[in-house]
Amino acid sequence: MAKYFLGSVGSAEAFRMVNGQPKMAFVAKTLTDSSISVTITKDELRGGTGAPVVTNFFHDPAVAITLTDILFKEGYVEAQLGTNFTASAEAYQSETIKATEAGKLVLSKTPVDLGVLKCSDGGTIIAWYSEEGKDDYKAVIISAVDAGTKTLSDSGIENGKTYCVRYLASDNNALEAIVKSDMIPHELALIITVPIFAGDACAASKGSKAGTLTFEVPRFQLDGGQEFTFNMSSNATMNLNGTAMVMTEGCDVNSGKLFRMIEVIEGRVVEDIMIDEATAKVGASKEDVVVYALYSDKKIAVVNNPELSGAAIGDDGILKAGELTAAALGKTASYTIE
Repeated sequence: MAKYFLGSVGSAEAFRMVNGQPKMAFVAKTLTDSSISVTITKDELRGGTGAPVVTNFFHDPAVAITLTDILFKEGYVEAQLGTNFTASAEAYQSETIKATEAGKLVLSKTPVDLGVLKCSDGGTIIAWYSEEGKDDYKAVIISAVDAGTKTLSDSGIENGKTYCVRYLASDNNALEAIVKSDMIPHELALIITVPIFAGDACAASKGSKAGTLTFEVPRFQLDGGQEFTFNMSSNATMNLNGTAMVMTEGCDVNSGKLFRMIEVIEGRVVEDIMIDEATAKVGASKEDVVVYALYSDKKIAVVNNPELSGAAIGDDGILKAGELTAAALGKTASYTIE
């Protein structure tokens, strides 16, 4: 049997439902970390002389997922902080302007209210400037009239000198996202795919990529925190942390799906299927019949929902003596129940 190992980092794809329609939340292909931690609490139930362990009680299953990307993406911020980037925003302008007359600078755009100064007793349309080469910025309130003519007026401006100016203005190319105090992180459907490598001489090429292992998380709830850390000598990474929540399926309300794993090995094919004779016997239900798939790399796996037919299946679904046929994965198998 071939041997495989997991290595390197995976890629991630996330979707969000908006008004009943799936929307791409993000695609992450530059991750430095992609981890899935499955935990469960075990309580030992003890009883009798000497208090030995009689049985174990398992509860509180949890699946913690962490993704770390070296690149910034708006989708990460939207998902973590429960917000959306929208168009027609405002942006801070940085301009270098030479004064053509004393006391005035002509701006390239129309300045607007500075939202962070809502508590100001004066005007909230301001600009701040400093003579080029210096670092002594001065804030100036701009009147509505001057804003309309894109003018910054101040007695400290000297004709012929060059100034560095900052102010807020409308910018059709900018996006904005508002983070509110009642933010709720998005719930996503998450797909993480990691490579599988061949680890022995039974594989075609030792140590080469042999396939993929995919984790499919139908309900991924982000933790909601986002740390923006900026350093002069390194890039800021984006961290996405969250947990898998249960998805209830079918009629069993006591058990639900947290995630599904899909393994694909390149070159592996189904060679045959077989009926488990121990489960195919007179009086058993056809639902209890187990069918196995036999793969070219000697892997054996249970087949989900095989198609069963034959004289051995009674009208009530109970097995009786006769021929039983199973069909699955493009193969068929037969067994005679006696």
